[in-house]
Amino acid sequence: MAVQRLVIHVIGVPLALGKQISSLSGGRVRVVELHELLPAGSPGAIELAGINAMGNWQHYRKRWGELLVQQLERTLDDTDRHAPLLLLGIAQHPAGPPDDKPLELPCVTHRFIVEPDHGQLLRQFYGPFIDQMRDDDAFWTAVAEKRILIPASVDIMRDADRRFVWHVEHGYRSVAAADMLREISSLL
Repeated sequence: MAVQRLVIHVIGVPLALGKQISSLSGGRVRVVELHELLPAGSPGAIELAGINAMGNWQHYRKRWGELLVQQLERTLDDTDRHAPLLLLGIAQHPAGPPDDKPLELPCVTHRFIVEPDHGQLLRQFYGPFIDQMRDDDAFWTAVAEKRILIPASVDIMRDADRRFVWHVEHGYRSVAAADMLREISSLL
């Protein structure tokens, strides 16, 4: 009987945890951030930009999902069959509508999600804007012209709670952030 490849998907933890797990395993675990599978400038991202320019969100969303799964399959093919793979992040397009559901990833063998820490989530989300929000007239002009949109904190928290519920309903086990390292280490 063939041994099933270990593919762990974790949502709601910082990249530092992935690096810590990789370090503890002697580099044996390959850590992949899902949002890095379609980097800007890649053929897939360029194709998506063309679809986006046509304004067809349904086609864009479908193609984004197909491209993400293709890149994940390539990553699996390029990784030693005996090396565990740790996927970090949500498989959902960041510009998706609030009712947009994450992709299901059939290759995943173990699924974990951390209950959202709203304070940390808001710090991560708004952090990149902080310097620009102070005295950057061009930034505020872009916001006023709707070229840069800043979602309300209530919306960000609501969406995080919805994603949490969806993932739990789809087989993700809720684990406290403080226990995640122990949970994942026990699988290795």
